[in-house]
Amino acid sequence: MVKTNRQDVTTDLQFADGKVLVAGLSNEEFGSQLRVIPFPFAAVDQGTSVEIFHGAHGKFETKSPVRTFAVFDVGGQPNVLAAYTCTPLVKIPVSELKPGNKVKGTKDRDSYLPASLSTDNQGQQIAQSLKWGGSSDFVSFARATALIIVPADSKKLEAGTLVQVLRLPM
Repeated sequence: MVKTNRQDVTTDLQFADGKVLVAGLSNEEFGSQLRVIPFPFAAVDQGTSVEIFHGAHGKFETKSPVRTFAVFDVGGQPNVLAAYTCTPLVKIPVSELKPGNKVKGTKDRDSYLPASLSTDNQGQQIAQSLKWGGSSDFVSFARATALIIVPADSKKLEAGTLVQVLRLPM
């Protein structure tokens, strides 16, 4: 038996479009990895290294793992919405998850806030942001029916602001 001090190896997995997506850590330079494995299983590739800007630390990091993620379509293309412990949610196109590829997030990126969708008396859709403690708040994320897209150049969204939303699969 090999002993390791690492507590996290596989942090989440999802099935989408005939493939199993696995988030976790590797022993390589870029510790944070996303792997796309065709199903039924034949072979496992070396995964995609993920480097994301962590606002809480003010720097790019490669060792922080994806804690949980969901796969959803944007414009007909599958994307991974990844939650880290200390950074806003990150959207990564599945098409970028290729063996040996290195995906790098940017400092200036859209953020995503968990929200609940409802319809008012006039038939207008209303997105109400949920109380959220950051990307490690999995309970709020699990209760969300949509995500409010906060543009990279926005510091704050005022109540009543027209926003774009992504509906989450139910």
